[in-house]
Amino acid sequence: SGYSGGRTNNPSYEEVGTGTTGHAESFEFDYDPSIVSFKDLLKIFIASIDPTQVNGQGPDHGSQYRSIVFYRTEEERKIAQDYFDELNTSGQFKKPIAVELTKFTKFWPAEDYHQNYVKLHPDNPYVQHESVPRMNRTKAKLPSYFKK
Repeated sequence: SGYSGGRTNNPSYEEVGTGTTGHAESFEFDYDPSIVSFKDLLKIFIASIDPTQVNGQGPDHGSQYRSIVFYRTEEERKIAQDYFDELNTSGQFKKPIAVELTKFTKFWPAEDYHQNYVKLHPDNPYVQHESVPRMNRTKAKLPSYFKK
């Protein structure tokens, strides 16, 4: 868990929360493309959000909550753009895809208390009312991507 896409060096949760740093709350992970493709990761991400919501997700509003995909290579940029174009023409959504597509520059890890937040705080009201239902909706949309 962390922050990316902004102009403030080593931002804190409080700073990012003001919406003035340019950063979005984000996460960084490694993956093995021989096991899961970049496009499959995009499908899972899109299934977990409302990709048409601008500057927010669910009850969280502001540029720090915008949906954003960071690409590292031109190939990843093209895969993401083609997928977003495909979604826009599919008729699946009533509004255009609002996910920002941005070249990766720097990831700033969030404070320790934000790491593995759902696992470490299962009884937190936000986790119970937002995170868990979002995961369950994603699993229902794409069951083949999840272990039983």
